[in-house]
Amino acid sequence: MPIRFKCTSCQKGLVVKDHLGGKRVACPACKKPVIVPAAQPATQPAAAPPAPQLRPEEVEALAAAALAEEDNKKKAEEAKAAPKPSGTIDFTCDFCDAQLKLPLDLAGKKSPCPECKRIIRVPNPKEDKPKDWRTVQEGPSVALAAQKPPAPEGTWDAGTVKRVSMEALTEADAIPEEEAEPVGVLGWIRRAAIAAALGGVVWFAGCLINRQQREVAQKDSLEQVMEMVESKSKDKLPDDITAEVLRRAGEIHARKSEASKARTLFRAAYSKLSADPNRISPEVDLSLVELALSMLELGGNERDAIAKERVKWSDLVEKDLGVVLGRIHADEARIIGLRALVTRLFAQGQGALADTLVRRLIPLDGGRSLLQAQLIAILLEQGKAAEVAKQFPLPEAGAEIDVITRCGYAEGKARKGDIDGARNIATIAGPTEGRLLATLGVAELLQDNPNGGEAAKAAMFIGPAAQIMNEEMKGAALPPWSRYQLVKAYARSGQLETARDWLKPRGGDDKRAAELKSWGELEIVRARLAKLDGAAADAAIPEEVKDKNSLAHALAWEIWARHNAHHGHGGDVRDILETTQDLRIRAMLLTGIALGN
Repeated sequence: MPIRFKCTSCQKGLVVKDHLGGKRVACPACKKPVIVPAAQPATQPAAAPPAPQLRPEEVEALAAAALAEEDNKKKAEEAKAAPKPSGTIDFTCDFCDAQLKLPLDLAGKKSPCPECKRIIRVPNPKEDKPKDWRTVQEGPSVALAAQKPPAPEGTWDAGTVKRVSMEALTEADAIPEEEAEPVGVLGWIRRAAIAAALGGVVWFAGCLINRQQREVAQKDSLEQVMEMVESKSKDKLPDDITAEVLRRAGEIHARKSEASKARTLFRAAYSKLSADPNRISPEVDLSLVELALSMLELGGNERDAIAKERVKWSDLVEKDLGVVLGRIHADEARIIGLRALVTRLFAQGQGALADTLVRRLIPLDGGRSLLQAQLIAILLEQGKAAEVAKQFPLPEAGAEIDVITRCGYAEGKARKGDIDGARNIATIAGPTEGRLLATLGVAELLQDNPNGGEAAKAAMFIGPAAQIMNEEMKGAALPPWSRYQLVKAYARSGQLETARDWLKPRGGDDKRAAELKSWGELEIVRARLAKLDGAAADAAIPEEVKDKNSLAHALAWEIWARHNAHHGHGGDVRDILETTQDLRIRAMLLTGIALGN
């Protein structure tokens, strides 16, 4: 007979045939599994059927069905309560932090930012759904997973799949390339500014390191050479080399605004040069000229003097420069030094002190001296032409002009910038000596101009001086000082071969000519080094000063070492320093290193 019962899930009444009793069937209404009760005998009331023994998968299925029904009801309730989507995606731009609202259809796609125009990725809308423990674990439960059959060969299983590296995905073109972001003008400017800033930092650091290294090299070299000066051994340095070391050390301290120490060193150098009052030579005179020019480094105003960084100009001229120039023996050397000093004093705005310096050196006996020519030139440069005309009037046309007046007017006009007027005065007919001294004096004045603007015009006076010595003094002994000045003028103008020609032996050469020849060779060495600019100078250059016992030869090594050390070729100097045993050369090399750094 049929079995009547109700579905345990939907409570719908069901009728099935009796042979299905105790078996599991699906409800026609809710499709849920249900156990059909056993059929009861017609004469006796049906006894309670024994509880069916369900298999694990049947238990799992029933539990899943119950949970699914609950889940469907909850989803329906949440769908009714959830607000409808607004139609936009709200998020923040990663580049400009602007708050954006973009259409929903752009979700997960790339789009330019409306504010900064950069390409951005629009995020997908977030689902604010509460977490459900039933959905955290995907797949069957532990009970079913234990009974899961192995995956077919050739298929991927979730438990065996490994992660793939980003590099592999990139090589397989599985990851789309990012679109290149446009740089724009401002972007390039920003990049250039950053690059320039980084380059500036690197350059500044390099300069700082280089400066520190140079300061250490200067300090070490100066200490070593001063130890040689102060040595009490029998192999001590000669006075002329010692004086040169002290002079150069004074220059270094003067440039560091250490006036007191520099002045002490300069005066010590002077004492070495004047240690033997009986020694009279062009080398001593020229060394004193160099010392006076170095002392100009000390000059300063009253405020500098109070701070002890400089020496007051009036004090320097009276107590130092005048004393040094007064020790010079040859008038020619004193005029060379005075001419250079006056030029520099005018450049420092100390023209009145230049006047004082010259008057201090002019003999007080009333006699005539070539130094008076320098006074004429100074007065003309100061605009005191009337005073000059009264004391030193020019002769009338056709009359002979004396050497003092000629030299004074020629140099005075050159100082005022009247080069043609200076040439007319210097070359006008008259005694040979006056024309030679005037042309050489103006040439030297123009080449010694600190501004350098008039140096090119010196050729207008060098040529006439050479012509006078070649033609009018042919066969006679050449004045040693004039010959030295001509060699120096040619060397400074870059005509080195011509300068060397004038150093060739001539009839009547004496000891003064030999000493001045070495100083002429020194001027050629200076000119050669100047032409090299920043290139390394060969060690053969100092040997062009032939007399190895002369001060000029030692000075050639000093300026060679200074050139190489200054331009970053100090290794060449160190090589010579390690091999030479000549104390004079060693002292000059160390001095050159100190000056070059």
